[in-house]
This record gives sequence, structure tokens and C-alpha cells, in this order.
Amino acid sequence: MEKIFEKLKEISGVLVIGEFTNAGSFLVHCSDVISYEDVPEKIDELIALVHVANHFMDIMKSNRWSIYTEKEGLYPVEGFMLAGGKYVTCIVRSIGVFCEYKNADFDSVFRILFENLIKEV
Repeated sequence: MEKIFEKLKEISGVLVIGEFTNAGSFLVHCSDVISYEDVPEKIDELIALVHVANHFMDIMKSNRWSIYTEKEGLYPVEGFMLAGGKYVTCIVRSIGVFCEYKNADFDSVFRILFENLIKEV
């Protein structure tokens, strides 16, 4: 995982990189990308809640969309993105990357996550 984290740290706009535990918490692995004081308070808790809630919603939506369209490829959900006004979370499997909306290179974030975590890509 450290290899993935090192690659992600080099991407423009990446603020915090971490991993979700089975218990639902978010372990920050690389917050040295920026000063930790610049990270909004309790962001690890917020990211964990966003991950759990959106993961299950995305499973439901993608499964239903696949049934409706009779197309494969949307299910099972491997990752997702949630954007706010200033920050964005990019999540693939158990890895979460917290980015600054205006400065992040989301294509690079997802490319690194998918190339390293999803074998079929």
C-alpha cells in the first residue's frame, strides 16, 4: 500500500490519503502532504461516514441500473467520487483520497487507484 500512497502524494490537489477499516473508521496514512491544521476538523470521521453511506447506495443504484439497462460493467461497485463545493473524496475499495476540488487531478487519482487495486483494469 505504501507504494500506492507515495504515487498519490505526488498528484496535484491531494490533501489526505487513508484506508477504511472493517470497523468503519478512517486511518490517515499520508497527511504530511499538507499541514494537518489545514484539514477540516474531524475529516477522518466524515470520510468514513461518507464511504459507508455512499458505498451501499452505489451498490443499490448500480445493481438496479444494470438490471434496467441489461448492460454489465456497473456492478459490482469498485469505487466512487463525492464532490462538495471545496473538497472531493475519491474512494476505491478501502482507500480514500481527500482532494481539493480546484487543484486536483482526478483522472490521475483514479488511474493509480484502479491500476493498483483492481486487477481487471
